[in-house]
Amino acid sequence: VSGSLLGPVHLGQCRLSDGIDTVEIEALHLQWQPQALLQGRLVIDAIDLEKLHVDLGPSSSDPTLPPLSLPFPLEVARIQVDTILISDHNEAVLHLKQGRLHRLHYQGEQLRLAEFSLRKDDSTLRGQGTLRSNRDYLIDAHLQADLRFEGYAPITATAQCRGPLNALQLT
Repeated sequence: VSGSLLGPVHLGQCRLSDGIDTVEIEALHLQWQPQALLQGRLVIDAIDLEKLHVDLGPSSSDPTLPPLSLPFPLEVARIQVDTILISDHNEAVLHLKQGRLHRLHYQGEQLRLAEFSLRKDDSTLRGQGTLRSNRDYLIDAHLQADLRFEGYAPITATAQCRGPLNALQLT
């Protein structure tokens, strides 16, 4: 750990585990505005993560998320993750080159995301939308995919994603 609470803050290798799932981060860099706390807001200018690895362990039941509500507004200008690996029992399921979030705003149970992008090789998924972090975790998002595969013409697709997290509908 280096830096100060007044910012920026740098963390080296971090590992969190609940006994089932494990999250590892090679490095985290945080820039925030601590003075905004005096106005009842948490304002983060940038979060940069290097090598995020999420390993999903065995589960005996369907995962459920508890309702989540923040007592203060959260504003994040940018989150960037370089290299994202998601694995199931240490077997790779998804490997992304980069993930970015821009202009995230969360107040009460409402999360609004102005823009996100995920990149794997030359293919990109972009979108924006909202999420209600109540019992059903309702999502309303617009997605755009630009897919490129060697030897094939590029594919561009758009979709609207709506509904509860466990029963999303794409149109």
